[in-house]
Amino acid sequence: MPSFERVAPVFLVPDVQAALDHYRDRLGFEVSPYVDGGRTVYGYASRGRCTIHFALCTTGPSTNSRLSPGMFDAYLEVADLGELAGELADRGADITDPPRDREYGLRDIHVRDLNGYVLGIGEPL
Repeated sequence: MPSFERVAPVFLVPDVQAALDHYRDRLGFEVSPYVDGGRTVYGYASRGRCTIHFALCTTGPSTNSRLSPGMFDAYLEVADLGELAGELADRGADITDPPRDREYGLRDIHVRDLNGYVLGIGEPL
């Protein structure tokens, strides 16, 4: 039976290029935009085996509305959270919850992007 290998969430944003720039500059991702008619309408940001897609959404609020405060929109596993947390802090990322051990068996941080999406980033204890 075929297995699933990865998942890539799609975040709806009002400005795809700004989202890509943020993920490149603040979070250290490599980005790939798709431009149509002179406007970036889709793109993705990748780091290691993790990818997040962005799609242009011109209706609704300009930022993500949190349905569950304190929760994250995507969870990314890393090999060395301490090193990554330091790198993200140096890049000026918005770390909303510093590294700590969680009751669910992971040590993680929460990082909010410019559109209000929250990434949970962690490693097993």
